[in-house]
Formats: sequence, structure tokens, C-alpha cells
Amino acid sequence: MISLADFTREELYVILDAAAELKLKLKYGEPHRYLEGKNLGMIFERLSTRTRVSFETGMAQLGGHAQFLDASTLQLAHGETIKDSARVLSRYLDGIMYRGSFEKLLELARYATVPVISAATTGSGTNHPCQTLADFQTIREKKLKFEGLKVALCWVSGDPSYDYHKPPTLLYDYLFACPNLGMNLVIACPEEYDPFPPTIVAQARKRAELNGTSLEFVRDLKEAYAGADVIHCKNWVPINYPAHQKPLHFVQPEKYKGWIVDDQFISKAQKDVIVMNALPAYRGYEITDEVIEGPYSVVFDEAENRLHAQKAVMALLMR
Repeated sequence: MISLADFTREELYVILDAAAELKLKLKYGEPHRYLEGKNLGMIFERLSTRTRVSFETGMAQLGGHAQFLDASTLQLAHGETIKDSARVLSRYLDGIMYRGSFEKLLELARYATVPVISAATTGSGTNHPCQTLADFQTIREKKLKFEGLKVALCWVSGDPSYDYHKPPTLLYDYLFACPNLGMNLVIACPEEYDPFPPTIVAQARKRAELNGTSLEFVRDLKEAYAGADVIHCKNWVPINYPAHQKPLHFVQPEKYKGWIVDDQFISKAQKDVIVMNALPAYRGYEITDEVIEGPYSVVFDEAENRLHAQKAVMALLMR
């Protein structure tokens, strides 16, 4: 599973149906040890809280075992090639989860003989399919449908050396999977922070057209949120960005204060809007405490669904 852009509508529903079923089984204490005796290797080149804990817990609940593999302590850090590591690990493991460079992910998937799962990548093909599946599961639980919903995905803090050839992790999966599920997507960001080159945007517009949905890029949060059913605000840069290259919200707070999600923007949306954030959140810089702790927030339901969505992916790929 490299990106949700590769999945059809029917395949997305298979995953989401499985996630819903596994969530209910856990709730009611029904055994679901579909991966008894299976082993997942988890290669981390970037720090994580939700990803590591949810994958480890999910494998345990499915009856399997997860191994945390810090890339800095593997032979990868000493010059061993990805293709050699992929083939060796495939002899020991039943699946590999990878969090790091998109280019390395592709090579890992090419040479591994067991399923490979993207757990967020950076580089020329950034994506985060596991988080996006959790988001979609949350939307479905709260809205009971996908078709016709307006989803506003919004820029909230930038990087002075921003490069759209390295877009934020969530956007790519949203860009191509929302149309497959019948959702209309609005991406809001300042002009200098367009997240994709024109070629990618053209491909996404074609996908939307084929599915009878819309894709818009706007420069104002009020416009993006007007009539929105779902709001997702997320950093264009990671929360642990180097101190000497702070996001522009810190460098020029007055210039970008209009991009902080607060109650005035939420009031423009539908009365039953839900507000999501993939966490970690820059509280006070991308979203206010009042919103993230308020009645529209489903942030922690969304975080929980990482567990269930990833269990579905593992069970479907590794069983």
C-alpha cells in the first residue's frame, strides 16, 4: 500500500468495511486474531507516536507481533542497500511497514516479497494513506456517507524554503481518493504555497471529472469553509521543524494570523460540520484550543481510528 491514489472506490470500501467490523469486534470483546503467528517489521526513519503505538497494538490484537526497527540502528545506516535489506527482511517477516523517504519506499516495495505498507513518506511522492483511511473512517462514522460532502483541507503554517515538489503528507491521498468516494475537495492555501505542480493538479482534476466531483484551490479560509461538511487543517511542515527554520506562523505571525482556524471560520461551515486534525497540532498557531476541544472536533476519534484502519490494512494484506 503505497498511496490511496492506487485504489479503486470498491477497494477503499473493502478496507473501510473491514475497519468498521474490526472496531466493533474490539468493542464487544470478540476475538479477531487473524494474524496469529505473523510478524510485521516496522522501519522508522522519522519519529512517531500514533503510528508506532497503533501498529504495535493492532498487530497484538490481531494475534501477531510487531518489531520496531530504528533505521539508524540497522545496516541501512551503514551502507547496505534497500534492495538487499528488502529481500533479507522478506525471509524473516510477513509484512513491512515503512516511514521515511518516498523513493526508498518504492525501492523497498519493488524488491520485497511480502506486503509493504506506507506509514507516511517525504520526498517527491509524499503520502500518508493510513492517516487518510482513518480520516475517511471518521467521516463515514459521523456523516454516514461520502457522496456529495464538501471537504476543506487547509494550509496552516509554512516553511520559508517551501518546495511544492515535496508536498505535505496527507494531501496526495486526499487529492485522488476523495473523488473516488464522491467527495468534493477544496484546498485552501496562500498563493506561494500551492502544494502540487500543474501536472499533478491536472491528473487530479481529471479524476474528479470522471467521478462527477469538484476540486478547487482557494486563497481564503472563509471561502474554503463556506458550506463545508468536513474541515481538516494540517501543517504543511512537521511540528518538529528545525529551530533555525521555524514555520512562517512563528516568523511572521501577523501576516498569517488569518490562517489560524478559530470559531469565526467554523461558523461559515455547515451546522453539523466536523473538524479534524491529524495531530500533532500546533495549538494556537494552526488551530485554537476552543476549536480542537469544542463540539465540532472529532480529532481524538480520528486518532483512535488509526488503530482500526491499520488493522484492516494489515489483516487484508497479510492474512
